Amino acid sequence: MNEERKILNEFHSKEKKKYNELKKELPSNKFSYYLKKLIDKGYIEKKDEFYKITFSGECYLLYLDQKNDSLSLKQPIIDVFLIGVKGNKILFQERGKMPFKGIAMPIGSRVREGKSLFETAENIFYRDTGLKGRIAYKGIIDVKSMKEGNLFVHHILHVFKIDKIKGKLKEKTSKGLNYWLSEKDYLKKKNIFKAAKEQLAFAKSKGPLFLELIQYIDQNGKFIGNKIIRNDKL
Repeated sequence: MNEERKILNEFHSKEKKKYNELKKELPSNKFSYYLKKLIDKGYIEKKDEFYKITFSGECYLLYLDQKNDSLSLKQPIIDVFLIGVKGNKILFQERGKMPFKGIAMPIGSRVREGKSLFETAENIFYRDTGLKGRIAYKGIIDVKSMKEGNLFVHHILHVFKIDKIKGKLKEKTSKGLNYWLSEKDYLKKKNIFKAAKEQLAFAKSKGPLFLELIQYIDQNGKFIGNKIIRNDKL
């Protein structure tokens, strides 16, 4: 499985590559074998001289633990969702990597085994932005991403608001571009989640909220709609 991950990880920065761009760390015979396995599984497709990661491949990478190559396909992915606030501006990251490449959203990352939610929120926010602030828990977003009637990704997002922010913002990181925008300007953008307004409402709430929704994705991995199941105060 480690060999398959090495190949798929080459697509983090660019969604399609030529054969020689992918073949870096593995011998030719081994590389060809694992590349064919990934194509047979539907994680990579070949068109003309280019190889491209499919949406199924992106989802596979999401569920793959990058440290030990273990899969948790029967469990939701547990993430922190960090809404940084300064005045009337909110901090967003426009992702430069798969999955969700090009989507602008608040800072987020997976919660690792043995790490607390608050510890993860504080560490990830500083690691990805260079900033520190006051952290407050704001609730849970339970979101299922569906493609052609099938569940592809299930996230449980623990939402935190971070204000009284200090430090110098890292505008560009390995994950993407960070910038401040007002909520009004952000919601005008096209490269955002369909339920962005409901997600940002967590930062304005006095108490914790619970949002459950389904996101619908087309065959190219683009978000085309959503359905709110529950939107409650806890």
